[in-house]
Amino acid sequence: MITSDSLKWLLDHAASAYETELQDTDKLKERINFILSLIIIPITGISVYLASGFKGDYFSTINVLLFWLPWFVAVIFLLISLGLVSFVLLKGFKYARPPLPSEIIQYFELHPEPDKALGEAHLALLKEYAASVDQNYEQNQNRSNKLLKAQRIAFLSIVFLMLCLPIWVHNVLQFTPESQPNRIESEGKSMTTSSTQAPSSAQQQQTLSPPPNTTPAASANQPVVAQLVRPPFPTRKIICDSVVEPMSSHAKILNENNQR
Repeated sequence: MITSDSLKWLLDHAASAYETELQDTDKLKERINFILSLIIIPITGISVYLASGFKGDYFSTINVLLFWLPWFVAVIFLLISLGLVSFVLLKGFKYARPPLPSEIIQYFELHPEPDKALGEAHLALLKEYAASVDQNYEQNQNRSNKLLKAQRIAFLSIVFLMLCLPIWVHNVLQFTPESQPNRIESEGKSMTTSSTQAPSSAQQQQTLSPPPNTTPAASANQPVVAQLVRPPFPTRKIICDSVVEPMSSHAKILNENNQR
């Protein structure tokens, strides 16, 4: 038979364990933000930059084997990591909570034996706390394992992107535009021809150039009507995964009922 002191100690321990699981849930959300902001988003930017800034022949055997193949593997790993993080963030994981204080008060009001109501309420609340802790612990472990896999897969994506860098840098250093010599020769010819025709062109410009515009700059003094652009009004957001608050007020209500 469980004594009143033992039951009270177990109830306090169960409430503390329940609050610990709620704190672990908040830490998981912070970990999700860390993976998205410091791992997945930078890797996505780097992969897009490498693909868009690649120089050289896209379909050559060396470039395909040393750049495009590791790049595609890195993108696949990145998409898998993003999928795991999205699953952990968007899936509606079901967390349990003990009965609310209003429900416990209603239990006391409807109990046929007021003398035994407090002891039975302590035992029943202990069972509800224990079941809630088990449920929340299982959910947190499931989400934590998926986030760990997402981190490891994202690290593999970084490794394959690093394998792409040598051939990417080599192609950038070796790339020279083909039209540059022709452009320099054409500029030299145009400079020689323009030097021989400089006097005649200067005279033509003197004879054909219109007089400078002496109209007053009235348009500069005219007031400019500014168009006010109103920002869009913020819309509401739907939170897929809500976290319940710790039920720390149960002990206070039970103590008040015990004093009565």
